[in-house]
Amino acid sequence: MGTKKRTSAALADLNSKLYEMNHDFDFPLENLGQLVISMLQFQMY
Repeated sequence: MGTKKRTSAALADLNSKLYEMNHDFDFPLENLGQLVISMLQFQMY
């Protein structure tokens, strides 16, 4: 359970960072989604 909570917190943090990135660099949302997915897959291993 602790891991799940930490992961949620990390994802929330990541999400806000990506939100800022999106504003700073006008980063395409599709790329953002791919980045999140690859990060999640990395977490699984």
